[in-house]
Amino acid sequence: MAAARAVAVLVSLVLAACAPPGDAIPDAATRAMGTMRSEEIRAHMAFLADDLLEGRDTGTTGYDIAAKYVQTQFEAMGLEPAGDGDSFYQQVPLRVARIVEQESSFVLVDESGRSPLRYGRDYTLDPPLVETASTVEGPLVFVGYAISAPELDYDDYDGLDVNGKIVVALSGAPERFASTERAVYSSRATKAQQAVEMGAVGLVLVNSPTDEARRPWNPDQGARPSMTWIDQSSDRRATARAPLTVARLSHAAASDLLAMGPHSLQDIFDTIAGDEPPRFSIGVRAVLEASARHEDLESPNVVARLAGTNTDESVVYSAHLDHVGRGRPDGEDDIYNGAYDNASGVAVLLALARAFTHIEAAPERTIVFIAVTAEEKGLLGSDYFSRHPTPRSGEIVANINVDGALMFHPLLDIVPFGAEHSSLLEPVAQAAEHLNVTLSPDFMPEEVVFVRSDQYSFVRQGVPAVYPFVGTETGNERIDGERVIRDWMAERYHTPSDDMTQEMDFVAGGDYARLCFLLGYLVANADERPTWNEGDFLGTKFAR
Repeated sequence: MAAARAVAVLVSLVLAACAPPGDAIPDAATRAMGTMRSEEIRAHMAFLADDLLEGRDTGTTGYDIAAKYVQTQFEAMGLEPAGDGDSFYQQVPLRVARIVEQESSFVLVDESGRSPLRYGRDYTLDPPLVETASTVEGPLVFVGYAISAPELDYDDYDGLDVNGKIVVALSGAPERFASTERAVYSSRATKAQQAVEMGAVGLVLVNSPTDEARRPWNPDQGARPSMTWIDQSSDRRATARAPLTVARLSHAAASDLLAMGPHSLQDIFDTIAGDEPPRFSIGVRAVLEASARHEDLESPNVVARLAGTNTDESVVYSAHLDHVGRGRPDGEDDIYNGAYDNASGVAVLLALARAFTHIEAAPERTIVFIAVTAEEKGLLGSDYFSRHPTPRSGEIVANINVDGALMFHPLLDIVPFGAEHSSLLEPVAQAAEHLNVTLSPDFMPEEVVFVRSDQYSFVRQGVPAVYPFVGTETGNERIDGERVIRDWMAERYHTPSDDMTQEMDFVAGGDYARLCFLLGYLVANADERPTWNEGDFLGTKFAR
């Protein structure tokens, strides 16, 4: 964690150095912010997080009701439709895949014979999303974190030939990576894509000690369906995910497997505490068979716009409308209402959209507001939109994402995820200064927040983006804001208790909405479109 603290200090200094002296905010923006009410955020949240919507799971009636609610709100504001054709909807073609456990297997093969592992006790498999069945066989090779990042002087594949082999890797990334780099390379999608590019035919993931402590390996993972968007013209040409067979091992099974090779699992854990992990052939083959049932469906992104004087460029506000639906009962409650995640973000989206309609003159750039589907399934709605923007959205020059507007305490600081990588840091700092809010570095880099919400979809298409996340300052020395947020993530996040019975400071929610409004106003009316910082990691990696 020493490296993470050093990075946090560095980012804090960068943010302070880049903050502008505080240019005057136009009266038009101040008047529009004055129309924003905390009560409207509460009212929108109360509807979207109601039991009636049954957790707004993608592809369900509850989600469709939520989408209709957002559409009618946009329409009542007088915003223009910016979905397919003349509608507010952009339909996202989705495929759901569920593993068929009885037809799936993970078998180790060596000189002594075949040793089948036990599904749900030793391993789980991600269901194949394109084919109904997938069988791969090859030697097992341990490849550290399965990361190739030569720009960070790190490459787990250096000197290894994994063509036609199954790679075994730890989750996460080296702690010496800075917050954003760590998030990008910890992504399961990044690991899978790089494994495919290296010629691997399968990926076996083992939780790192940090990840196992945070979210232990869960056999229920194997019962959960996977989802992707599908290019309807060709199943193979375009999907949201790399076509790779992926298995996940429990620590007990991983320990038994690695005991067959030159380094034990504990040896690896001991090594990564102060150095890079070893890479080696385990000396055993594996056969992975994954079988799945598929269901195809459509679910809409809800898209509206406020036309600017320049309709060729747009600033996109995004918030995910879906949550996880119904699940195992928590007592008698099995509805995951998703009040904070993300009824709060959609409520803020609607509040700031209405505020923009109170501006006397059109902004320089068009403003697009999008409530996206299937974020909880892997950022699918935003990924689809960022790759297939609707004609009326114009060229997307910036994204401001709103997810989890936590209202535990007064809004005194924010963590502007992603802003330090582009010129977006300047309007973020200006908006924050105007509203007496300070900027803080990432206080939980191990959570890899940056790749877990919809701004990352836009970044991957080369668009500068920022995700303003509430900070830890409470104004009360007896209340530890970081502990409050971490406790919520451990105890309420993705549980039925994330509902409207929680204590919520809607004044803080209104302040957060005003900050997001002012940020978008400044970006939309700036003389120059946002740009990546010269030589920046994200700008270089995802350049258009």
